[in-house]
Amino acid sequence: MSIEAKSDLLCNIAESSYKVLIKAPKQGLRDSLGSLEEIVAARKWLEKTEDVVARILAMKLQNTVDSAVINEMYRKERKKHGRAPKETFKSNSFDTALLKRLLKKNDIDEHMYIDFALALDTEIARFCRENNYTANDFLTHKVFEEAWQKLMIPVIIGITTSKGKDVKKIWIKQKEEMFEFEVNEKPLMVRFDEGNYLLKEWTFNKKMDELLYQLKNDDLIGKIWAASELVKFKEDTLVAEELKEMIQNDSFWAVRRSALEALSEVEVDANIELLKKVCEEKNSKVRTTALQILGDMKDSELASFFVERFEKENSYAAQAEALRSLGKCGDRSQISFLKDAAEMESPRDVIKRAADWALKELMKGS
Repeated sequence: MSIEAKSDLLCNIAESSYKVLIKAPKQGLRDSLGSLEEIVAARKWLEKTEDVVARILAMKLQNTVDSAVINEMYRKERKKHGRAPKETFKSNSFDTALLKRLLKKNDIDEHMYIDFALALDTEIARFCRENNYTANDFLTHKVFEEAWQKLMIPVIIGITTSKGKDVKKIWIKQKEEMFEFEVNEKPLMVRFDEGNYLLKEWTFNKKMDELLYQLKNDDLIGKIWAASELVKFKEDTLVAEELKEMIQNDSFWAVRRSALEALSEVEVDANIELLKKVCEEKNSKVRTTALQILGDMKDSELASFFVERFEKENSYAAQAEALRSLGKCGDRSQISFLKDAAEMESPRDVIKRAADWALKELMKGS
């Protein structure tokens, strides 16, 4: 396997795992179970390789799955005791048996799972260590019943005006607090958690002009967030134009991809040629996203384009997406092509699985 292909594979495993873990609170552990178990399977596969970077990623995946599970337990307990802030935790999706199943599958012995979890770099783990709470304190809910008032959350607020950026540090001690800052002019941008230190869920309603400024001038995380928020203003043609500008000219692939995803919600049909162009850009993750968006259009006239992209691609993930897109819009004339593609070797059989899926989709429509 080439260095580029290996890098592409590891990045896609890490990225897909992150997407699962970040959605777990909204979906609930029960509905995320299959995806979490896939991450565990990928981790075990990585551990068997001789590649040092792959083995490091495997260690990270093992830690993050456990972190997701224990943090979800923490969220549930806070809610049960009536001390949770507004959150998106899915109720009735969590139970102890499920937690034990996930941790055991991830090679953590059941009888020591709490001690292990409290050693992780999670919000609850750090809090318990700093305040000398034990596993038993956690299991008996002492942590939640006695310690809530000790929690204070530091937050950095960034306020940007024409004269520059002013940074303020505040401490959140109550469920609801109000802070006021004096400025001499209307801010161009206000950032909650400047520097992106907190793992958080938050709502920040901004006007279109501030989001457009943030899209062009903020850091990586801020630009990605601004792109997703601009979907709320899809009726304004300026939004689509600015997103197109970022897709073609921003220096970081994650921003280009986020702008691409946002544009797909703002307007799609008018941007087929732009999407085709993006399918040839330098980063495979952006190319993969463009192929997915085009595939979701289910336009039969794009079938030959997907075949062409599959043959020219050097990324397994992008090739697999081209096959899936073909399955969404093709016809029986592509069956032979897909059967040949299914015979190709690829890491974790990503090409074969995509080709098999596409074949099933084509057979449905026959």
